Amino acid sequence: MFLSIALCTYNGSLYLQEQLKSIVAQSRLPDELVICDDCSGDDTVKVALDFAASAPFTVHVIESARNVGVVKNFEKAIVLCRGDIIVLCDQDDVWLPRKLALLEAEFVNPNTTIAFSNADVVGADLRPLGVRLWDCVSLTQDKQKRMQTDGAFAVLQRDSLVTGAALAFRATIKPVILPIPNEMRLMVHDGWIATIGAALGKVALVDQPLFHYRRHSKQHIGVQPTRSTSPLPSAHLLDSLRPLNALRDRLLLLEASGTSGPRIPQYIELLTERIRHIETRIGLAPPKLSQIPTWMKELTSGRYHQYSNGWRSAVKDLITVRGYKNSPFIFRLSTVVIKRSAHTNMQSRQPDNAHSGEFVRSDAMVN
Repeated sequence: MFLSIALCTYNGSLYLQEQLKSIVAQSRLPDELVICDDCSGDDTVKVALDFAASAPFTVHVIESARNVGVVKNFEKAIVLCRGDIIVLCDQDDVWLPRKLALLEAEFVNPNTTIAFSNADVVGADLRPLGVRLWDCVSLTQDKQKRMQTDGAFAVLQRDSLVTGAALAFRATIKPVILPIPNEMRLMVHDGWIATIGAALGKVALVDQPLFHYRRHSKQHIGVQPTRSTSPLPSAHLLDSLRPLNALRDRLLLLEASGTSGPRIPQYIELLTERIRHIETRIGLAPPKLSQIPTWMKELTSGRYHQYSNGWRSAVKDLITVRGYKNSPFIFRLSTVVIKRSAHTNMQSRQPDNAHSGEFVRSDAMVN
């Protein structure tokens, strides 16, 4: 297999050299490295060009004429990659020597479309922070099991679990993933590629730390060591609709082309139902007592649990109902729901992204 690395840079001279050295140290060297720089104002391009002059494999360094942002910069790098397998690369991490070899091995299975690994989260000085990447994004054992038993698409359209720095994918999915939508606040290039890849084939999980995921103050996207916060529910829900609509539109185009797989109609229906649920929740704002029957219908039908965060989302919508404290019935109902929510959360085996002290991604998809 011809193996390409897509590396995007922007003012990354501080850490780029360490990353490039770790690529040269791979037990399986890449066949090409494509570096796309997004108008850096430091020595990033010089570091890249100096490396290209002596690298033991082909290196292409492309300088952007204008700043396009991280999503479109990665899109450009992906377009330029010629490999059968494309491995995404951040400018500030450090790869362990067997990363490329172990990721490539997952694509021996012709049905595998994407593969991603775990990582050790480290500080700016590469000192371990005592946590792994999958813990940071709440990729639980239950979610791992579902992803390995044909449930990957259902999991990934709900939760942003795949970090670009851990991701490799088969180049045959490029016509479907490109162009990458740029207006989605809650899903960037990695989530988009992973979710589309899950719709098209098998997802391979490599539960080994294959690189050091570096956390530092100049990161543009990454896991955060703070308590997760959300904007007003309706604003967050509007943001969550954008990637869902984009995913459905892309799958509808694939279906219309006559080249989609047997599961694509099922995935389109799943997205359609989740979009309807979120639109219903958005319709509860500004909340009024007259909307309680709509809220009850979503709750009793199980749609809050299937398409949102269950009791927690239901409580969030209920306690914002205008005048609910002046209604004894609604006040008692909310008390029951809140107690049930607390009990359910305590019994759940899946960790809550909002636990204090945990690392969480800033682009959580479910509210």
